Amino acid sequence: MQGFRQYSFVVFLTVVASSLPAQISIGRTHMPKAGDSMRYSTDLPANLPAGWATKTGANQSWDFSGLQSQSQSLTEFKSSLQTPYAFYFFGQIGTKTADSLGAGPIKFQNIYSFYSVSNSAFRAEGIGYSFSGFPLAANYEDEDEIYQFPLEYGDKDTSTFRFVFEVPGNAFRLVQQGVRINEVLGYGSLVLPKYSTANALMVKTTILEVDTLTTQLGQIPIPRNQTSYKWLVTDVRLPVLEIGAAAGQGGPPQAGQVRFYNPVNAGSENFNSTAKFKVYPNPTEGIVQVSLGQLPITLWDLNGRQLAEWPAGTQTLDLSVFLPGVYRLQMGIHTELINRF
Repeated sequence: MQGFRQYSFVVFLTVVASSLPAQISIGRTHMPKAGDSMRYSTDLPANLPAGWATKTGANQSWDFSGLQSQSQSLTEFKSSLQTPYAFYFFGQIGTKTADSLGAGPIKFQNIYSFYSVSNSAFRAEGIGYSFSGFPLAANYEDEDEIYQFPLEYGDKDTSTFRFVFEVPGNAFRLVQQGVRINEVLGYGSLVLPKYSTANALMVKTTILEVDTLTTQLGQIPIPRNQTSYKWLVTDVRLPVLEIGAAAGQGGPPQAGQVRFYNPVNAGSENFNSTAKFKVYPNPTEGIVQVSLGQLPITLWDLNGRQLAEWPAGTQTLDLSVFLPGVYRLQMGIHTELINRF
């Protein structure tokens, strides 16, 4: 009888343990890769649920299903080889952050931010930009460790960064340096208007930064502190929810911009999916067939220029009007390189 009671107790513990939500761990495999993309929507802070910032701790249930899409944007990650800046950032991934910045004689175009990932961290490496038609780069002297791995509930890490940007001809020099603090405040389930998961981490990021602008008139220090809350998940390789915030006067943080994952159709996009739509024959003389064509298809050259677009449901593409070369076909988050000979 004693043995039976011990056996029953072991079974009871096993059942209880298996019913508890597992701890969530974010690591290298959950970071973006070349070819990934994410459709985001932005919303007003007024549509956030009450008490969103205070729901911290284990086994939380975050419901943001009331968010609304005020505007949309698409974030895409490319191999450095698909940008003009491969020489500076070989083996890294980049995402376009702006078409142009500045004006007059000081104008930069085709601006990309570049990142690297290792078993220990996801890091910002620098930016690529074109000035007077020449591709140039500015690198971090002290890399910004955006996330340190593994990232788990209760973790808190602190890192420093220093970034130097100088305009050719010494027109001005910008130095950004500071401290990044990440705190994992909770884990649990998360619901968005078109996405839900049982495996989410709530991460608070505080950046204490001073920008120093140097011109012919002297140096101008500009304090620029930032706070944001992000929800990282195990099946999507970018934050699915980001809320910028400012410290409240003795109370909860005051929310600013709200950005959330919003696929075109619920279930139609999966950022972490390994499936690809199929294009054949490849290589091709011009006419190709497409399977899994539920979304519009776009054709890009390797410099990131969009060349053509076909509506959802298209099964036959005519590439014969384009010169021989390698192109990139994209449908939703899926991409396929195709050789036109």
